[in-house]
Parts: sequence; C-alpha cells; structure tokens
Amino acid sequence: MEPKKLLPRDQFGGQFECPRQRTQQERNHNVFSGFDERILAEAFNIDTRLARRMKNNNDDRSINRNFQAVIPPQSREEEERKVECRGSQRGRFCTTRLKHNIKDPKRANVFKQVGRLTTVNSLILPVLGYVQFSVERGVQNLSLYIYNL
Repeated sequence: MEPKKLLPRDQFGGQFECPRQRTQQERNHNVFSGFDERILAEAFNIDTRLARRMKNNNDDRSINRNFQAVIPPQSREEEERKVECRGSQRGRFCTTRLKHNIKDPKRANVFKQVGRLTTVNSLILPVLGYVQFSVERGVQNLSLYIYNL
C-alpha cells in the first residue's frame, strides 16, 4: 500500500490535504449537500425550502484559521508511565530502569505472618507497560505457630 501524497491547501485553511479529499470538497460544500432535499426535510421535520437552504451548494465560506485540539490533562498514572528520552548523535536513547530486585524484603508489598508478597508493575518498572506484564513474587515463612486452644 502506497502512502498518500499530501499537498498544501491554503484555500481551506489547513496545512495539508490529500488530492482525493480536495476533489470531494470542491464538489460538496457542506455535510448536507450529498442528501436529497426531501430526505433532509423528513429527517429534520422541516420544510423542503429550508432543507434546500441547508444544502446551499453555492456556499463558498471557508475556515481562515487553524483548528486547535483540546487535549484532556493526563492522569498521574499516565505521567508516571512516561519514559524520559534524551536526544543524542545517533538518535534517541531512552534512559529507563530495566532491572528491579524483586527479592529484596524491604520492597515487599504485603507482610503477613505466613510470608510476604512483592509486586512489580509498569509504575515501578516502565518497560513492563510496553509488554503489558506485571510480576509477583511470594515468599512463604515455614515457621510453625502453635496456638493453645
């Protein structure tokens, strides 16, 4: 499959467009121009005269400024998943941790009388997010507890 060639388009207010899209926009001036007036009138429960005005094939208005996208703020979890990348002469190398000592008892998540459980996920080790894995390690204490009943 060959990539589409992009052409500059000043008359439509954007930076680039595909040639196929340009010919469609030259023929169809608005969303309603492809519909029959009677269908529009029935769909919107309006008079056919008003539907004809909605189609308005002679409308040459265009947008003279660029659109700006509103991007919702990222959650704290998404920000923590970001990996710091620094540019270098050969390209971009990501500096992120690739190792985590899961055997260290200080890093255990759950401490109980029977043992401990350590969980490593993409927040602790970002590379796990790319492969959609998490790691758990459990250690069971073999101590014998005798209760007097």
